Amino acid sequence: MKIAIYGAGAYGQYIYNEISENKNGDISVLYWIDNFVKENIVQGLNVYTEEEFFVSDKVDEIDAILVAVRNRGMDLTAQKIIVSILGKGYNQIYVALPQFFKAQLPVFNQSGGFSSFVKFYKDILPTERLMLSLILNKCNLNCKSCQHGSNLVHENDFLDMKKYESYLRQLKKKFRNIIEFQLLGGEPLLNTQLELYIVLARRYFPSTRIVIVTNGLAIPQMSLKLTDTITECDASFYISQYPPTRDKLEQIIDFLDNRNINYEVSSPRVQFRKWVTTKEESGEKAFARWKGSDCICHVVDEGRIYLCPCLPRLYAMRDYLNIQIDESELMNSSIDLMDDAIDGWDILNYYEHATSLCRFCSPREVLVKWEVGQSDKMDYFAD
Repeated sequence: MKIAIYGAGAYGQYIYNEISENKNGDISVLYWIDNFVKENIVQGLNVYTEEEFFVSDKVDEIDAILVAVRNRGMDLTAQKIIVSILGKGYNQIYVALPQFFKAQLPVFNQSGGFSSFVKFYKDILPTERLMLSLILNKCNLNCKSCQHGSNLVHENDFLDMKKYESYLRQLKKKFRNIIEFQLLGGEPLLNTQLELYIVLARRYFPSTRIVIVTNGLAIPQMSLKLTDTITECDASFYISQYPPTRDKLEQIIDFLDNRNINYEVSSPRVQFRKWVTTKEESGEKAFARWKGSDCICHVVDEGRIYLCPCLPRLYAMRDYLNIQIDESELMNSSIDLMDDAIDGWDILNYYEHATSLCRFCSPREVLVKWEVGQSDKMDYFAD
């Protein structure tokens, strides 16, 4: 097997030396890939950036890439590299595991093949960067230009508990961990069974940060059962500081402090972004504009994962906004969480590309004053 090692630092060079000294194996290193090493040659081999490597013919000379990077964020760093390589259409990828270098674990087994400390990427469950679970669309505020369209929802539509648990079960199959699991709406505190959603999220993901995203207005009326569940499950609040929230903020914070509940408060929300457009031919501009912010907030809705919460809400609001979207396009703009043939790597790769529905997202930041009241569809259009 001819390989390129991704990572020309100390970790990669340890792998290289092990391969060079192994007399029983049939593995040879041809190239380095590294975006940060300044040297053009390491251990007598040429070093290429990822971009240089994939636009050259060098990729045709190898059988696999072995990712060997080492830093505090090693898991996510290696994962990001793998997703980037997959995005270039290459999938023969091996990974040296995080604990590998410090303990100088063996690269090879006695037969001359890779040891169990070097894994094919498909044999590793990745970590989800951020997952949002939409548990209620209704809200106790009536914000014009609400990106979730909650101002247009008049009935409670709680996510069925059996469906919710089935989503958690599927996520557990596909991801080793989820860094942050947000429960939001609408207003999640309107859900009378919120404590059950929290308990299930903690049961399936013991080390995940569970965050309830709220406008905070209902916090002082929370039941003892809910407050106990939040503390026992080590959940926390993210409070969006709308003007009505700011008026009650001292009462809200006193309530949380007295019950030892963790929270974070946003800066004052006095503007909303008008986010809909019909002027774009594709979603590439919007995706490039919002990829590092809005497009990291993924959502599960009806058993499918969407790049951002706007996509399923856009479909729900299509008649109100007078835009043409059919169900097949909605399906093609999402990925099926319930499909066991789809793994976590497929999902991470999906996040790296614009969908056709992204063409309705304006790449321009058009801000309007936050206010409540009767909504008009032009409150959403940035055109």
